[in-house]
Amino acid sequence: MRRKITIAIIIMAALLVPLWAQTEANFTVTRTEDGRGIRINGYSGTVTAVRIPATIQDLPVREIYILEHEMAPEARITTVTIPASVTSIESSAFNGCRRLTSITVDGNNPNYSSENGILYNKEKTTLIAVPQTLNGTVSIPASVTSIMGVGGGTFFNSTGITGIMVDENNLNYSSENGILYDKAKTEAIRAPGGISGTVSIPTSVTKIGDGAFLGCARLTAVNIPEGVMSIGQHAFGGCTSITNISVPANVRSIGIFAFSLWTNRQTITVQGHANQAATDAAWGSTWRTACNARIIYQGQ
Repeated sequence: MRRKITIAIIIMAALLVPLWAQTEANFTVTRTEDGRGIRINGYSGTVTAVRIPATIQDLPVREIYILEHEMAPEARITTVTIPASVTSIESSAFNGCRRLTSITVDGNNPNYSSENGILYNKEKTTLIAVPQTLNGTVSIPASVTSIMGVGGGTFFNSTGITGIMVDENNLNYSSENGILYDKAKTEAIRAPGGISGTVSIPTSVTKIGDGAFLGCARLTAVNIPEGVMSIGQHAFGGCTSITNISVPANVRSIGIFAFSLWTNRQTITVQGHANQAATDAAWGSTWRTACNARIIYQGQ
């Protein structure tokens, strides 16, 4: 009887141990440059709801460099809670967290905040990270003046996010049909990974930014207006469901990997250039890097 009571006490004690105490040993850490704090370099535990401890090795946790590596075969983390002690978070810290649904920040943290699972700086003027498995439409507040990693990090692999909506009072950004633009809608900045169907870019747009449609594998068609003059690197990388896209004659530059991962079942129609030599003379050859699409030239 006494043995059973002892075992029960041990089990109850284990259940009462704070979550951070159960996972602390599974963080890979180094000291910060000044030696007075801890930097998180990885997490290998099995607990999926991760509460980062305020201290490790009797030092305050100051920096988060990375939690899960992008190349790791399995992602575990579903939620992250950040303590008040953290003063620095790398913009790509959560890129490998492919199962992440929300980020929560201690309300006493003087540098960071969170809303609806999204990570911001304290004043909510900078959007830092969006969990990859959020679903539906993401709303960007009027206060946001900058978005980190829009060329590939933020909204990359966010296949559950079907649209981005910007508060109409925002001074730097706007949105249309679920896509993020600059305020004047002269640059297409980012489409979320879960956007689908046909997209018509506004006629005011003259630039398609780096990684603007990167990883949008559900898009079936994108209509690029005649006024577009530049297409950034990785702009349409991984858009493997588009059957045919037309590049207007006014385009003066296309970045490397612009159509990466396109297959021979897809077609790129190039306006204004008679052949490959003509496009290479204008754009160089790197725009076709990692692209196996059929290219049709319709210039004189």
